[in-house]
Amino acid sequence: MNKIILMLGLGLMITSSAAFAQKSKVTEAKKALDEAIEALQSDEAKAVEKMQDAQVAINEALNNDATKNTGDTWFTKAKIYLTMQSMESFQYESPYKEGAEALSKAIELDAKIAKNKDVTNLQATAGYGYFFDAGRDFDAQNYSNAIEKYTQSITYWGDKPDSKFKDLTWIDTFRTNAKFYRGLSYYYSE
Repeated sequence: MNKIILMLGLGLMITSSAAFAQKSKVTEAKKALDEAIEALQSDEAKAVEKMQDAQVAINEALNNDATKNTGDTWFTKAKIYLTMQSMESFQYESPYKEGAEALSKAIELDAKIAKNKDVTNLQATAGYGYFFDAGRDFDAQNYSNAIEKYTQSITYWGDKPDSKFKDLTWIDTFRTNAKFYRGLSYYYSE
C-alpha cells in the first residue's frame, strides 16, 4: 500500500514539475520579448536573437498539454508574432498572420484578454498587415485574395469608427481605403 502511495506521489510530482516547466516557457518567452523590444532601440541583431528566443519558447509552451489551451500562452504568442511584423528581419515571413490567429484564439480562451490595454495595438497591427498584403494581391491582380485580406483588415479595425482606436487616427483612413479597394477587387474579379 505504501508503495502505491509513494508511486502516485512521485507521478504527481513529475506531472506538476512538467507543467511548471512549460509555464516557465511562457515566462521565458515574455522575458525574451521584453528584451527584444528594449534592444530594438539600439541593437537590431540582439533584438532579432531575443525575438527568435521568444518564438522558440512560446512554441514549446504551445506544444505542451499543460499550457497549450491557456489564453495567456496564446496572447503571448500574439504579442511576439505581431511585434515580429514590425521588425524588418521578419517582415517577409508575414508573422502577423500567426499573431492575428493567436490573438483571436487568446480572446476565445479567455474573454478577459479582450480588455487588456495591448489588444487595441495588436488589432491595429494585425489589420495593418492584412491591409498591405491585400494591396500586394490587388497590384498582382489576385483579386480574390485581396478581397479576403481587405475583409480581414476591416474585421480587426471594425466596420465603423471605434472609440478604442481614438489615439490611432490613421485607422479610419485605412479602413475607408480597405473598403474602397475591396469594392474595386469585387468589380475587377467579375
